[in-house]
Amino acid sequence: MRYLILSDIHANLESLSLLAEKYISHLNIDKIICLGDIVGYNADPAACISLVIHNLKAITIRGNHDRAVAYNNFDFFSDHARMAGIWTRNNLSPEHIDDLAFLDTGPEIIDTLFAICHGAPTDEDKYILSPYQSTSEFSWLQRNGINVCFFGHTHMALSYVCNKYADMNNPAHIKTVRDNRIRIEADKYYLINPGSLGQPRDGNPDACFALFDTKTMVVEIIRFPYLLENTQKKIIEKKIPHGSYLASRLAGGY
Repeated sequence: MRYLILSDIHANLESLSLLAEKYISHLNIDKIICLGDIVGYNADPAACISLVIHNLKAITIRGNHDRAVAYNNFDFFSDHARMAGIWTRNNLSPEHIDDLAFLDTGPEIIDTLFAICHGAPTDEDKYILSPYQSTSEFSWLQRNGINVCFFGHTHMALSYVCNKYADMNNPAHIKTVRDNRIRIEADKYYLINPGSLGQPRDGNPDACFALFDTKTMVVEIIRFPYLLENTQKKIIEKKIPHGSYLASRLAGGY
């Protein structure tokens, strides 16, 4: 099986449509999986919802922005995220809001092979940004008999690996992995972030996704440039609050 795994689209139609046209149609993909946050920040929430859920029929779990827009609850959001979320909700039909409300909450097990979540297996809103923050998530993998979990939320293509026989409560035994190619080994646990398709925050503005081939047991992190100038232009033209900041961060990859 070949799985294409994407996350944190954030209403960026330019990167999503290029992914659909250039990669999905040429990579022999069996299943498409979305780790959440279809909406938020950028200018095309309705088109991205339709493409992900209805056209690509991706297996999709909700992200915190999807949930906030669906239920009109932006508690704990930064000001720019809250205002962009309100703009998003006001620019969606009731049907598209329902699409977001009906998304499943992670974690989910895919084909008994691996898990998916938005933030972390133990908490959909948790950010995994260090080995210390990953210890309880490796324990979750151990308890559930799963050795791979794909997660999003941080917008960073950054992964973590722990030997099955190590003390996973000790962050010193957890390795941070920045490689673009990860071979899955049976004696290790993996937390893998495919990066963000619509708003990378690791200093590289190129869109990012993962390809998992269960025949070779290799995960590839793939990056590609897109017409981010068009995304920026639409943010300004559609008058999304804090638009100048949201547009500038796309180019900076932060």
